Amino acid sequence: MTQGNILKILIRFAFPLFLGNLFQQMYNTVDSLVVGHFCGDNALAAVSSSGSLCFLIIGFFSQTSARLAPADVFYCSAPSSCELKNLAQAGAIANLDKIT
Repeated sequence: MTQGNILKILIRFAFPLFLGNLFQQMYNTVDSLVVGHFCGDNALAAVSSSGSLCFLIIGFFSQTSARLAPADVFYCSAPSSCELKNLAQAGAIANLDKIT
């Protein structure tokens, strides 16, 4: 990722993230339509209220992996896995700090 056309590399990196978010939004939309049509108002309210929580959880792990990707490449060549464990913990703490 350090050599070549920067725009092309960034698009290749961001495209799977974009597709994942797009499919998640499509799933939530179809889920709301189906539940609202077949199950009634109370079920639709339950689906709608849980959508934000699901998006928060998915966003947390997505951002954690995006934040860890550059440092992960650096530490992958390290002989000790202890550094990778500390890196994962630091990424999770950084995301928790971002939320609060």
